Amino acid sequence: MPIDAYVGKPGHGKSYGVVQHVIIPSLKQGRHVVTNIPLQVDMLLEDFPQGSIDQLPADWDKRDDLADLAPPGSVLVLDELWRRWPSGLKATAVREQDKALLAEHRHRVDKNNKSMRIVLVTQDLSQIASFARALIEQTYRVVKKTKKAYRVDIYSGAATGDRPPKSQMQRQSFGTYKPEVYRYYKSATQSETGDVGDESKADNRGNIWRSPALWGLVVAIPVLVLPGVWGVHRFFDPEARGLHAQSELVNPPPASAAPVQQARASADRVVQAVTGVSVSGAAPMSATWRVAGWLGCSVPVEGDPSRVKPCGASVTGAGSVSRTSSVVLTDGSSRRIVRMDQCQWIERDLYVLCDVDGERVTPWTGRGAVTKVVDPEASVQARQSAVSSERSDLRSADARPVSASVQQASTPHATATVVTVVPDTEYASRPWRNQE
Repeated sequence: MPIDAYVGKPGHGKSYGVVQHVIIPSLKQGRHVVTNIPLQVDMLLEDFPQGSIDQLPADWDKRDDLADLAPPGSVLVLDELWRRWPSGLKATAVREQDKALLAEHRHRVDKNNKSMRIVLVTQDLSQIASFARALIEQTYRVVKKTKKAYRVDIYSGAATGDRPPKSQMQRQSFGTYKPEVYRYYKSATQSETGDVGDESKADNRGNIWRSPALWGLVVAIPVLVLPGVWGVHRFFDPEARGLHAQSELVNPPPASAAPVQQARASADRVVQAVTGVSVSGAAPMSATWRVAGWLGCSVPVEGDPSRVKPCGASVTGAGSVSRTSSVVLTDGSSRRIVRMDQCQWIERDLYVLCDVDGERVTPWTGRGAVTKVVDPEASVQARQSAVSSERSDLRSADARPVSASVQQASTPHATATVVTVVPDTEYASRPWRNQE
């Protein structure tokens, strides 16, 4: 069986770990335990009657028959063994019985075919002789974390010092101190009462839990982290942003509504200027379509091939456009053909006006249809703006007030505005207009 070592600073739980993980399991297996750790033998044997226990005498570290005190197949647990094999002890000064005990213990087998097991307990393996340290296969280093918790670092071979090489570490385990294990042994071997005394420190400044910086960090973490988490959640979750921002987006007016309405009002004024008929109560003027032309049916007049006449009866009965004719609409990039019965002639049969999709279509509606037709109201406003600008220039150039004669001379320019209305086309393809 290999030799294991339990190390740790005083009060960290070396004896506790040995009792919990070595002595109690050995008693459950019916093994014979030999140790110098002060145990509550009667209590252990009452709870675990399968095994047996022998306590080493107080002078165990000076006796020559130590090997004879541990029979074959027993579990030998030696605490504070620096007393018998201190560091610096030469191999030539070691008893031959001790060398044989450590080197050949696995050959000491009892009648139940169980070989001897040795466990060494000390504060640090650097405290013991090198010959014993070289035979250790595994080291359990106990570190006390709190009053109720500890950590065990498990290393291969003999691990020495407070920071053994990490290359030797095999794994870590954690545990808590249990009162039901404490009651089986007396850790303080020199205690007058047999119990562990008060080990509290007089100077608590070394306690990490009394550091103001640590408590400030504990308070700062939630104060800084929680708003950040809430902000990230609010950024990625639209529902968390509230309904105020959304209320501004419910049924928003289209961005082009005002320009379209202004364009239609201007078109209505142009129609009124061209035809002399008010269209305030008619359908709104189309901002997309305009009349581009028409498709008719005509035949030559008998006896005069240079003149033509419609194929059938006209729409109005007195005009010259057939009922089978169609009107061509355009939006600048595409064409649309509608029946003539959806349209009517205006301005003494000079222009065609159609009502399509609830909108009024004329030669001057649509995109880019009106090129030479001037909006009367817009022209007046532009002229008034120009006159106002001229007056401002006169006042800034001369501090004296403008004379009445100048004002009178400027008045006709603001009121008497000449508006020239020119239609887009007169449908030159209507040769029968001269048939009257």
